[in-house]
Amino acid sequence: MIKNIYSTPHWIISSNECNFEYAINCNLTWGIQDKWFPQWKAIEKGNIIFFYISGEIKKVIGVGRIEDKFIQREPLWPDEIEENKLKYPLRFTFVVDYLLNKSDWKTQGIDIVNFINLNLRKGAFADLLRGGVNFIRYDEIVNFLYEQFNNKFHHKIFYTPVPIILVEEKLVEKKEDISDLHNTLKELVFQIGSMNKFLSQKEYHLDNMILDVIWRRVEKGSPTYVFEIQVGGDIYHALSKLKHAFDLWNSNIFLIAHSNEDIYKARQLLNGTFHEIKNIIKVIHSKDIEELFKRKQLWIDLEKKLGIL
Repeated sequence: MIKNIYSTPHWIISSNECNFEYAINCNLTWGIQDKWFPQWKAIEKGNIIFFYISGEIKKVIGVGRIEDKFIQREPLWPDEIEENKLKYPLRFTFVVDYLLNKSDWKTQGIDIVNFINLNLRKGAFADLLRGGVNFIRYDEIVNFLYEQFNNKFHHKIFYTPVPIILVEEKLVEKKEDISDLHNTLKELVFQIGSMNKFLSQKEYHLDNMILDVIWRRVEKGSPTYVFEIQVGGDIYHALSKLKHAFDLWNSNIFLIAHSNEDIYKARQLLNGTFHEIKNIIKVIHSKDIEELFKRKQLWIDLEKKLGIL
């Protein structure tokens, strides 16, 4: 059992069905408003987080752990994209340790509301299950959830806190590596475009978005090719930008993914939310881009040697 909730903090996401499913499909990312900055700032990698579904269900349906947190200034959620307005800049990613099948959420989920009503004051409900992410400041609730996961689902929750200093050092290193790789791939795509006699441009601004690389045939023409590079980032947002480019310009659109996992996630989204561009977009592994660049460079070097170019 947890003896001290302040030395071993636990959190709970309160969400409707639609938003939680969206978070699961969106690279396991959650976003909250600026007003919840103190809560967002307090969460740490390794903290346990429970998933509560509001509305008709009113049950805890799973548990996971905080992975990373960051601030993002580009729209991600459906209402942000629809209104073209940033609402939830404070974001964090999480991993799922246990999650009920959706068909079992209402019937098999943990009835935390009833437990609160029977064992705690009424205000505890408002403190715990309001929107966003909330710190669980009652030992009774944490112990109740541990027991329920063990007894109902035969899933034992293990708290493994990560020291703040070590987390920050690791995250900085990870972000630097990702940034370097993303910039390298962006440069390769830019160079390939130039080799193909296109007007190649990096970080092309479109409304409130920034496209990684575009190729144009003429100076003031619309982009003929649009590329988004996926290296540990937000696949949903990348696909959103590519779909917008296709809708606006009828461009050839490409997602360059660095891992098989990202390719799999992209395929899932293309079979669902982004089915309209499923047969239009090309999903390419980053290794193929690296190989293409090497071969084109060798070919150009040979032409220069022979005096053809």
